[in-house]
Amino acid sequence: MPELNDFKDTIKVLGNDEDSLLQGYLNVAEANVQNAVGSNVPGFFERDEIRDAYNICVYSLAGAFYTYRIALSDTPTYDVSFTYKSLIGFMRSKYDVLESEQNEDDDNG
Repeated sequence: MPELNDFKDTIKVLGNDEDSLLQGYLNVAEANVQNAVGSNVPGFFERDEIRDAYNICVYSLAGAFYTYRIALSDTPTYDVSFTYKSLIGFMRSKYDVLESEQNEDDDNG
């Protein structure tokens, strides 16, 4: 799962002055990614084939939050990165397959 120190290494932040801010961005990014993909398949984000994509997606979104941390008024909008969008699509397709299999097992079982 995404870790603060790994995130700080990814975005090249030294020191601990912004740790609470960065942890908040990570928390919000994780919730966003999980909401975008789904939450009905237990352990989905811990699966070997998903874990790296999940971490990168969370770091990408949290990094965008950090990079564009500016006042909310009179500011331009920024499109979410290609990395985030493509990884959400990848995870969503895997999730849909697993959820469908889970539902079939529940129906048969």
